[in-house]
Amino acid sequence: MSELNLKQAPDEQDVHPGHAGATSLHSEYIHRVCTGWLRFSSAISLGPREADEPAMPGANRIGGADAIAWRRAHAGFVEIELDFPEEMNGMAGVALGRMRVASGPGAARILRQSGRMLGELPVYRRLWLGSHRRERAPDVVIGPEHRLEVNAGSSLLAAIAMGSRGRLDAVAGEGRGEEAERVRLLDKRARSVPAAARQPGPLGGVVADYPMPTSGERTEEDERRLVTLDTRRRLRAAAAQRGAAALWSWVGAVTTDKIRE
Repeated sequence: MSELNLKQAPDEQDVHPGHAGATSLHSEYIHRVCTGWLRFSSAISLGPREADEPAMPGANRIGGADAIAWRRAHAGFVEIELDFPEEMNGMAGVALGRMRVASGPGAARILRQSGRMLGELPVYRRLWLGSHRRERAPDVVIGPEHRLEVNAGSSLLAAIAMGSRGRLDAVAGEGRGEEAERVRLLDKRARSVPAAARQPGPLGGVVADYPMPTSGERTEEDERRLVTLDTRRRLRAAAAQRGAAALWSWVGAVTTDKIRE
């Protein structure tokens, strides 16, 4: 890459008409070399995968994905920050934050000068959702083939699709809170003693058939709550997919001149 002439193309008025086509071909060649290098860097960074395996572990899975794995730094990714207002109302007030490419200033400059839209780039692009005051969540990754990999447990993405309103921190934490509650109830269910295994109580079998729940024993209310949580997580996953598609439809139309080093 360093041996190529990466000098910015001269202004249009300074180009001889006979050379305009050659300049255009040269710029296209440099752009393809750059995006090819970014894809190669990403492939090395992500490691070996099966042909149909997503780049992000647990992508598009009901219940969400491993937040730590999605936060890992990867070479060749175009990182895009999205700033959400403190009071959410669907996509209202969502603004584009910083954009950078994890491959040095040369790649950033080439992409910036290409004039392409983000949706056209055949590289990995990752959306970080949140605000400059709060920790961002990398809930959407778009691959070189333009397929969306979504954290289906994202309450922010679901809120975009459903036009929900509320405090940003409350909306963002809703999905994580419900997943934690579901795990707790499932663990409680697993540790509960089946009714058939219980021994008659001191007052006889009739009373023992309807014992008062002890600490750590599941109740009918717990089971009803699990059904509710399972329904909500399925609805959230479907809404998160729609929210990610709507968000990327907007972000993908932004031009690469916003990329900074």
